[in-house]
Amino acid sequence: MTLASGELAVMFERELLGGFNPTRVSRLATRIYQQHGLELTPKMDGIILTLMAMEEGQSLN
Repeated sequence: MTLASGELAVMFERELLGGFNPTRVSRLATRIYQQHGLELTPKMDGIILTLMAMEEGQSLN
């Protein structure tokens, strides 16, 4: 079963209620990938992998 894009959007909306935080977004993306990795469409997979890397990018700034 594929994870619906609307479900994915709701997960991120809930995480961002307190404001944008790249670390929180990255960690949520990692949890989603671990729990739903096989349910992601190829496009969603690429987006999630990009968001997972956001936390690593923080150390480069």
